[in-house]
Amino acid sequence: MHKFTIKDFITFNNPCFGCSKPIIFKIGVFNCNDSKVSYFRPVVSDESTEVDLKIGYSNSIKLVIYHKNNKILTNNINDLTTYLIGHKLFLSYYCGDQCGNRAESGFLDFDLKKGHLKPVGMTSETLVVTDKGHCYMLISSFFSNSSRVHIWKKDSQPSSDIKIDLKLLPKFKFKTKEKFLEKMRIYSTFS
Repeated sequence: MHKFTIKDFITFNNPCFGCSKPIIFKIGVFNCNDSKVSYFRPVVSDESTEVDLKIGYSNSIKLVIYHKNNKILTNNINDLTTYLIGHKLFLSYYCGDQCGNRAESGFLDFDLKKGHLKPVGMTSETLVVTDKGHCYMLISSFFSNSSRVHIWKKDSQPSSDIKIDLKLLPKFKFKTKEKFLEKMRIYSTFS
């Protein structure tokens, strides 16, 4: 399985595979106590990604992850440690043009003693690409090691045409959008 640093995750997924527009990158938070998920929009620069995990009058938690070495810095290590016991963070993106492309990583693995964030793998990925007459959607689950292809004519509903279950086909298997379309057309022809 491919592992990504935050910089790698952003670079690998930007621009959008389907429409070439900029992606919207977020850090997801799974609350272990109530199983709710929320998302933060971090500030991303060339050097780092910064996110305010908690904003309070006397106990805010700011997290900075440096892209060069994946080192972390926080304004309050004790509160961050407590926060990470009850919350799991993950990386997420979706297409800014709403074409349907998106992906999420597994939970981030922090080594707080060394002040380091370990690389993380993907958990899910959805690729949507259109050509002159068809829409091709590839939904991949890294947990189940499988992908599902949906192919439909642009003027029909996504549930109306072809569905194919496959072994995992992650985005990195396709060098370009054109290679993706070639593969999807082959599936369309032989199904």
